[in-house]
Amino acid sequence: MKLKRSFSKSEKILLGLLVLIIIAAAYYYMVQMPVSEGISKAENDIANYETENVILDAKNQKLQAMKTELEEIEAKGIETIVPKYDNLSAEIAFLNTTLFSTTNYQMSFTLNKGDSNILRRVAQISFECPTYKDAKSLINKLENCDYICKVTDVIISPKDAANKSVPITDGAVSVSLSATFFERT
Repeated sequence: MKLKRSFSKSEKILLGLLVLIIIAAAYYYMVQMPVSEGISKAENDIANYETENVILDAKNQKLQAMKTELEEIEAKGIETIVPKYDNLSAEIAFLNTTLFSTTNYQMSFTLNKGDSNILRRVAQISFECPTYKDAKSLINKLENCDYICKVTDVIISPKDAANKSVPITDGAVSVSLSATFFERT
């Protein structure tokens, strides 16, 4: 069956507009949207890589500063103590002596193997002290002990948490912290 009807001028204009709309929609969905999404994804990736690059640069600068500091220490002849692996009994004895004056203390240890010959023994420690000043003194003893120890995640709170009107410096305190001892294999 053949159509022999001719279209009027307005029908031709409407058909032309319909074809243009279909072409525009096809272009938008098949070309414009995928290209826009690709550009947006690429811009996000660039931003992520730039952020990661800034972080890596900061780490690199810190590492270079640490290397320079170690070289200066070696040049001065200062000897640091990095005990051989399985220094746990000495660390426990040190912690027991240090924490003996506290009201109540608990310790747990985990061993983290790094990608070098340095091992990290992390001690999760919680204790109670009669004053904030005593707690601060104990934390300083941990940081300045004979073994290389890094104290992190320190939380000091009033022992009597119900009485919020008392300043933390005026009463007994509870302390929670992580102490990382470094050992070599």
